[in-house]
Amino acid sequence: MTWFILCLIFCYFVFLYYVYRLGKGDFVLDRKDVPLERLFNFTFITTLVAIFFGRLSYVIFYGNTSYLNPLKFLVIPYFPGLILPGGIAGAFVYLWFMHKGKKVPSGRLIDFYATSLLMIMPLIMLSELFLLPNQVFWLQVILAVIYLIVFFFFNYILLPKVGRGEIKDGTIGQIFLAILCVISFLQDSFLLHKGIFYFLRLEDIFYLLVIFFILFVVVRREFLPSKRSR
Repeated sequence: MTWFILCLIFCYFVFLYYVYRLGKGDFVLDRKDVPLERLFNFTFITTLVAIFFGRLSYVIFYGNTSYLNPLKFLVIPYFPGLILPGGIAGAFVYLWFMHKGKKVPSGRLIDFYATSLLMIMPLIMLSELFLLPNQVFWLQVILAVIYLIVFFFFNYILLPKVGRGEIKDGTIGQIFLAILCVISFLQDSFLLHKGIFYFLRLEDIFYLLVIFFILFVVVRREFLPSKRSR
């Protein structure tokens, strides 16, 4: 458990570094008057929001009422339990709605956070081997490779398209969340439990709802003409 926490701390610093790289000199952030100091303030607050929603998702999906105790809910290292897609979804919703209309490029921030998260996902997959000794080694390695490939695709193909205006801000963050839910659903329902009917669990129903909702939103934003363009 100690090694896993140390790995997560290291991953978070890598995440912050890549957010810094993406945000430094970005013309959209500069135009919206979001300096690096303000960017990191958003990042730290969003991190706390993600942890809260990840924890809340775990409590709801697994129905563990003992975690309603505030001390047990907050002391995560001693009472582990987080749902990563739930936390990221909560953080993205927070960014999108809390800063809408406040001249803050929420979509841009979501894209930067998604790409930075993808950079550390391979490390997180491998660090989970310290958390669960009985974790399937080959499965974690395959997941790490998949996330690494997706990171290169996002960083070198999708992000430049966002910079050129070919893809709207926020879209690749939504795609990242959908990919994360797809992998979590397959891993949870088929690979670990080896049964298709396990998707009837509340956690997996959440994954499916998020996937279909994001597909609907992305298709509507990127492929259907808006009223303004008509």
